[in-house]
Amino acid sequence: MNFLSRLTHDRQKRAVESGFGLRGIAILMLVLVFVFAGALTVSAEDRVVIGQQADAPGLHTLVDVDVYAFERINMISEPLVFIEHDLSLSPNLAVDWEISEDAMQIEMELR
Repeated sequence: MNFLSRLTHDRQKRAVESGFGLRGIAILMLVLVFVFAGALTVSAEDRVVIGQQADAPGLHTLVDVDVYAFERINMISEPLVFIEHDLSLSPNLAVDWEISEDAMQIEMELR
């Protein structure tokens, strides 16, 4: 038996003799945390859980341009107008709007 295998054998022997050891205590603590965490959470009636395939990096519409970020942004915020399938605009937060003659400004009346 070489030095390294003897050292490993001695460590295993000490771990068995001392019971769980630190690793066992840490695992036991984690199990207890997860068991009791369920009692401290919000009830099922008070929350909505929506699963998605990937994490969205953020909610900034100019920086985060992936599909998952836009899906979350659209669930949280409400647009000024809706763009219909025929690309026409229909009111939402903005009930009426007027585009200036030079097309540089849009004046909107909000509900």
